[in-house]
Amino acid sequence: MLHLKFALNLEHLADEMIKAISKKWNDPFNAPVVIFPDPKLEQWFRLRWMKTKGVLANLNKSTIDRFLFQILVGDDRKLKKLSSEMLANVIMAYLLGKDENGKPNYMTLDPKVAEYLTKKEKANGEERVLDEVRLYDFANKLAGLFLEYETSRPQGFLQAKGILDYWSEDVLRKSGELDDFFVKKTWDKETKIDKDVPVDNESWEKTLYSKIFHNVNGDSLLTRVFAKANGESEENKQIKYLTLPFLYNECLDSEGKPQFKYNSKAPVFILGLSGMGQFYRIVLREFAKQHEVYAYIQNPCMEFWEDLDASAIVPKIVETHEDDKITETEDTLSENENSLLRYWGKSGRDNIKLWCLTDDYSSCDFTKDEHLELLDEKQESPKDLFHAVQYLVAKRQNVFKEKQIEGNKFKKKEGDESLTVTAAPSKLREVEALHSSICKLLLNGVHSNDILVVSPNLQEYSPFIYQIFDQAKNAAENGDETIVHIPYTIVDSISKDSLVGAVIKKLFQVRKEHSVSRADFFDMARNPVVQATRGITPDMVAIWDTWITDMNVYRDRPKQKFEPWQWAVKRMLLARLTTRTKVIDDKVYTPYANMNSTDDSLLMKFISTVEDLERWTNAFEDGIAESDSETLLEMLNSWVNMKNVPDDLVGERAAYFEVCKALNRLKYIFYAGTTEKIPMEIVRESILEAATVSEFSFGNLFVNGISFMKFAPNRVIPVKHLFFLGADVDHFPSDDSFNTLDLRRQVRPWPGDDTGVNRNRYAFLCQLMCTSESFHISYQNMNLAKDSEIYPSPIINDLKNFVAGFAEKQKDKLTGEELEPLHTEKIPLDETRSRDCLFTRRGRRYMESIECIRTNASETRKTPCCKSSGDSSATKYPDKVSISQMKQYLNDPFQFYIGRMLRLEKIENDPTEEYVEPISLSNLDETVFLKQAVYIEKGLDKDYESVDVYFDGLKSQGNIPSGKFGEGMSDTIKARADVIKAELDRFFPACDYTCKSVELNECITDPDGSNSDSKRLEFMLQGNIPLVFSSEEKCAIVNVSNSDSLGVYKYLDSYIGALGLIAAGKAESVDLFIATGTCQDPESYNANVCSVSVPASEAKEILCCIYKKSFKDLDNKILPISLLCSDIKNYEELKAKLADERRGPWAYFAGKDLFINELEKYSGYSSEGFADEWAKACDKQKDLLGELKNKIEG
Repeated sequence: MLHLKFALNLEHLADEMIKAISKKWNDPFNAPVVIFPDPKLEQWFRLRWMKTKGVLANLNKSTIDRFLFQILVGDDRKLKKLSSEMLANVIMAYLLGKDENGKPNYMTLDPKVAEYLTKKEKANGEERVLDEVRLYDFANKLAGLFLEYETSRPQGFLQAKGILDYWSEDVLRKSGELDDFFVKKTWDKETKIDKDVPVDNESWEKTLYSKIFHNVNGDSLLTRVFAKANGESEENKQIKYLTLPFLYNECLDSEGKPQFKYNSKAPVFILGLSGMGQFYRIVLREFAKQHEVYAYIQNPCMEFWEDLDASAIVPKIVETHEDDKITETEDTLSENENSLLRYWGKSGRDNIKLWCLTDDYSSCDFTKDEHLELLDEKQESPKDLFHAVQYLVAKRQNVFKEKQIEGNKFKKKEGDESLTVTAAPSKLREVEALHSSICKLLLNGVHSNDILVVSPNLQEYSPFIYQIFDQAKNAAENGDETIVHIPYTIVDSISKDSLVGAVIKKLFQVRKEHSVSRADFFDMARNPVVQATRGITPDMVAIWDTWITDMNVYRDRPKQKFEPWQWAVKRMLLARLTTRTKVIDDKVYTPYANMNSTDDSLLMKFISTVEDLERWTNAFEDGIAESDSETLLEMLNSWVNMKNVPDDLVGERAAYFEVCKALNRLKYIFYAGTTEKIPMEIVRESILEAATVSEFSFGNLFVNGISFMKFAPNRVIPVKHLFFLGADVDHFPSDDSFNTLDLRRQVRPWPGDDTGVNRNRYAFLCQLMCTSESFHISYQNMNLAKDSEIYPSPIINDLKNFVAGFAEKQKDKLTGEELEPLHTEKIPLDETRSRDCLFTRRGRRYMESIECIRTNASETRKTPCCKSSGDSSATKYPDKVSISQMKQYLNDPFQFYIGRMLRLEKIENDPTEEYVEPISLSNLDETVFLKQAVYIEKGLDKDYESVDVYFDGLKSQGNIPSGKFGEGMSDTIKARADVIKAELDRFFPACDYTCKSVELNECITDPDGSNSDSKRLEFMLQGNIPLVFSSEEKCAIVNVSNSDSLGVYKYLDSYIGALGLIAAGKAESVDLFIATGTCQDPESYNANVCSVSVPASEAKEILCCIYKKSFKDLDNKILPISLLCSDIKNYEELKAKLADERRGPWAYFAGKDLFINELEKYSGYSSEGFADEWAKACDKQKDLLGELKNKIEG
């Protein structure tokens, strides 16, 4: 017999169930079965039991699916449930097969199906080919639908006929085709009667269903597949794979009475099951006729919503008229019904109706809420806004009645925070607000076990929960008593792509592209699963990074028959034998070795990784045959089959086993005998879907602090204080995607046809009524990346409208003052709360920075150097200075200083992420190669016989790509080098000038001795001047440039070098010349040249002055050399000049983003006297440039 127990609150139901279980549990070795809809509700029930009864052991828990399957099958090993995955593979086998005319089956179902499952082979081609990815998705959707049709449209449900009354094998035998089940009534004008017209897609869906399931014209495809599977091994013989309705039929005796596999006399208890499939209700109904079943169901109000006779439902669920508007719900409730029950209760109303119709009201019981009944007796009003909402929902009212407010008018108290809505501009700020609210509750004496945080999209909030709650933990561990540490536990995992899935996805990508790129290789080598499988360490990957970058390996180029990975391997192996370049098969190989390549194990692991990855580039070109299955598994095992699994990768091992199961299930496609090979896209989709880590529950509620739980239907947990994160319109109550293949969506829904939206709304309603003290909702209201607004969930609007409604209608009755509606508290992006409201280190740190800015706002702006003036390390001046360092200071003192103090590096692209080789050289590489070519032409580099030999070496080392692009690059550089050489020969003929490279290593001493220290200033100026032309009368330093522009910064190297030569007494006057290949006559030469002609003492004085400003006086204002002649009046003009991405002096400054918006703070100029200070600074800087300032002013 089925015994129904309803109550407003799950706590009341649990207490009643605990009493009933205790009364019925007489045999400790034969515990009654207790069915829970979710593991989290089971955990809560155990805690409830221990509070009231003490220890709970040997509880025979189950789920409704597992319990029903057990009573249908029991220990019979010959019966198994047909899974959706198995059925999908059989459907794919049929679709891949051909009919008697040789036409693919997917083309024969319906023209719309054929169009959906095919694609154009080429962009402009007319021929259509099979789209394997769509075929896989199509088969899986239909497999799920076919199984759902049988369980959601069963025979005997509410006296209606089921789908198997129309789509059965008997119907096919009698009439030669299946009857239409999903029909609409259409008015025929001629006959003036309603005619049954099948909905779209039913004709071909039932045809496909028949081809798979029915044994009319010979064995069905399923029968043949399972016969072959049974013949594969002894243990599988005689196994029947059946759907749930047919498993139920196997239990029927000769009189049609089910004989369930349940031998215990103990009753069955069900707690909080808010919904289940229609077929499950039939089985449970029949089971309850033979056994005792106690169902404890939450009803979110204090009375039954309505009585409904089953006979009134049948016409509605059978007949659908053409002009009917198919909606999620047919609401028959009165307009005076509580609006929250009407908006959110559809799923619950259907569930309660169906439970009552199953029992026919013969044994229903309802427990009323004693607290609310007591309020009515005393004629008291609820104590706060939250309880007022609960009171009205429980009483099915929208407003208070007269007798409920006489003598004690409800008034929203000041500071009432029992029901709140919070909007934050980011998830981080939302979690910060949550942390503060929890801290306030804890400080007021609330226990952590009385608080629960739920979210429908917990996976998106997890990183921010870790960030906020963990930083408080770290602060507390470090002795910061002002930071409140709240222990917490996230009790649910998230559904995500596994690391195993990432490896498989990359392997199939390599196969599809027939090429291994640099990024592909490092994605694989850095994957923890690959590292655990192949014994690779992060240190090895870092070394391989150096090898591949040095050898400039990018990708395979099969069309050019160039394999750079094998080329790199041969270079490294060649280095074991020789140091000379070798030509093998018309290809030049330059041995490559570094200090790490001598490690045999390291090199062998690199080679095996490369070869195993390249093996995938040509694997299974035409798909896999049945004989290829072992080979495919072996190739996958070399990447994902971990032998010794690290603790943090245990979940990946489970994903690997799921991949193996998916590969094993593909055999059903071969068993069908319709195709010899399975397309690789289908293989890929099958194992990738299996590799996805599903959501699962792994933590216990109310253990180790605050519990964070994913919000879901059938997961209502009674608690005192509840926080609901992520209540935005995109995530709650979510959208139901319309599946056009689902025939049920085109006709009137049956009772129990739940949608995700309705289930979520009802779960929210039940949770609202199961919370006893306060309820807090929050959501993110801004997308900062797009600068757009995010709207709240409809449930927030429903709740606010409900509160505003009863407040407006009864404002003159409830209180002398207006009842304040439910407002949304908006959290600003920046922290604005007082210090005593901040409980995290991040909030305190932000507030301290704001206070510091306010404190220092009136002080004179200073450069960053002031902060380190007291540091002892600042008094240690370098005794060796390079030409390059002085050049950097003259180019921009500020950049030079920041570079020394912060050691900023320009953010470059990760070289391991580069997919293809460059089609052009960078300006830096082109300049280096050009200068080297000129030096070789002038005979300054004896290591190369000619420029051609030099460029051949660059190609063999990969510095210049092979092929047309590489040839074009080298030809361009060699041509320009020839032009520049001719230019140098014209102005510096060999008969008059000696060409040489000068190594400068000169001690520079301050000539006037004026120094604040007791010691005379002295330092070594070091550097190489690569191209110096000298004669008896003249000396010139030549700088080779790969562009025609002559910016003054190009002279700086030569200028410092010239001062060094003069200070060393090696020249009295030096010409600085930029060789670009464009000077044709003396006049153009004079335009490119700048002379440095000063006494040696003055040269030393200038060098000492630059040294002092660079290292001692720290004169580091923002003063780029390209702006020395710019008349800049204010910060806005300076910022505009610096911010220029292409031509600005800060275009390549690594600290640009750090300082560009805070120029006033760091520039070294005051706002009031900016123009005068700028002009004076420019004049002082020009004095350091000598004759070079004429180039600037010119």
